[in-house]
Amino acid sequence: MRKHILFPLIALAMATPVSAHPYFIRLGYSSCTACHISPQGGGILTPYGGGVERALSLFQDPEQGERKSPPLSYDMRALVVGSSTEGVPASSFQLLSLSSLKISAHQRLTSTISVTSPTLTAQGGRGAAAVDVPILIWQFQPADGFELMVGRDTLPTGLGSPDPATFIRFGTDPGSPAYPTQVKAFWRSTRWQVTPYAFGPAGNEDSAARKWGSGVLGGVVLGNQRAVIGVSADEAQGSTFDRGSVGAYARLGFGKWALLLEHEVAARTTSVTTNVIVGHTRAVYVPWGWLETWVSAEELITYAPTSAHVIRVAPGMQARFSRNMLLGFTFRDVFTSNGQSRVYTVTLTLRSAN
Repeated sequence: MRKHILFPLIALAMATPVSAHPYFIRLGYSSCTACHISPQGGGILTPYGGGVERALSLFQDPEQGERKSPPLSYDMRALVVGSSTEGVPASSFQLLSLSSLKISAHQRLTSTISVTSPTLTAQGGRGAAAVDVPILIWQFQPADGFELMVGRDTLPTGLGSPDPATFIRFGTDPGSPAYPTQVKAFWRSTRWQVTPYAFGPAGNEDSAARKWGSGVLGGVVLGNQRAVIGVSADEAQGSTFDRGSVGAYARLGFGKWALLLEHEVAARTTSVTTNVIVGHTRAVYVPWGWLETWVSAEELITYAPTSAHVIRVAPGMQARFSRNMLLGFTFRDVFTSNGQSRVYTVTLTLRSAN
């Protein structure tokens, strides 16, 4: 049980600093395109996004004036993660190199290189060091409001945040890759957002986990750009299984508060059909721009062919001291039929970006 909890937690903690912040809906950002090069959010910031980040830091850098996007944008990050699962400490280290090359006025090539250390415990190392290129995508934007992306990346989700996406993926599609090969399109206006996509194997997964499929997200922007509600659906086929799901999501902002919800009903068929309901709800409170606090609750209910129930409750915080230094802390209580466990995690992120 400890290994099962620890590995996903470290993966989530290390993914969070490069993620988008869907709770920026409280500031009127109904999509990610103003601040991120990727319309899906996460990764490298635009010059405008970098300015927002500086403005929301405790120790602000000097104003740099109006900046244009350089031909080559980069973001180097060092992430140190420490955790304790039921009193068993562990740590890990990761280097991330994010880059985006502007090929032409409408095209970009974006990639991420990851170097990860083994997980260190009191008993020694666990796992092996790994070098990976999880993200490699070609972006084509022929017009405002439309963008095409092809390559390896995370699949689109309603919240665009790695924590709920990983929990849902682990619960409904075990063994599936986090970065499948895909083609996806982003259509958006001030009042609606639609993202159809198709995907195939990543190339580094087990043969039994390889799959092909398609899906779509659709959302409506309400009021003064501080609310988005939408639905999702996907289907996939593999050599040993079929899978399908439908879901709903919402991003709501209320001044210093935000409420994020993403829920899904899924069925995965092998020799039997496994039916699950999975959901993520997070309430975010931002007392100051540089300090973000939250409480998230996640639930996974398996109701066929056998029943099981997992609940995870996780208060957390992240302090942005400067554009180049972030410190996060969270603890997660996990409740299952076998009992309760608690995991503490501290994440330090050091950055250098242009």
